[in-house]
Amino acid sequence: MSQNFKRAGKITGSPLCGLCDRVCIQTKRVLDGCVYRRSNVELNITLSSVSPSLTPPYTFSSVRSVGISVVQNLILTTLPDGKTRVQTTIAVPVTVTFTDESGQTGTGQGEVTFNRDVVLSIPRQSLLPYEIESSTVIEGSIGAFVGGGVGVVASACVLQIIRATATVEILVPSYGYCEYPDCEEYGDRACRTLFARPIFPT
Repeated sequence: MSQNFKRAGKITGSPLCGLCDRVCIQTKRVLDGCVYRRSNVELNITLSSVSPSLTPPYTFSSVRSVGISVVQNLILTTLPDGKTRVQTTIAVPVTVTFTDESGQTGTGQGEVTFNRDVVLSIPRQSLLPYEIESSTVIEGSIGAFVGGGVGVVASACVLQIIRATATVEILVPSYGYCEYPDCEEYGDRACRTLFARPIFPT
């Protein structure tokens, strides 16, 4: 068992062992958030770019989200119970994979948008600003091309997290700076059996 108490990993024994100071860390804190899970969500995608030198008609293979979701048209309304109504449009870049008439694989880039109207707990009295962010995962394997190969209608699974965040300074207990173990070379692992054998007959 490793005796390196400053190595990242599970704590064994008392968590107080090795604590040495209090550290002020500047980080992004999630004030509140919610998750949206839906299956069979219909997506209408206009492709802005398609792999060149491919021959229509195209056969849909899959659609996946890529890149960072962008929060747009944000409207915040304070509610009587102290919470905040968050209305926004979230734009998510996606990649559509398909095959052409000859069976070659190609891709197209597009974007889908979601209108969201949710309630979050956001502190009112704060000098430092907060932000509304979103992370989105889209995966689907059912769809078809429309509009002469420039549009796609697909059915997909959507998981989307909407959160209110703020950059804050938090005081946390610390074990000091991390100490990393020596790197384990793959060659050492491959030769471990050989190195474990005695050099001379026993």
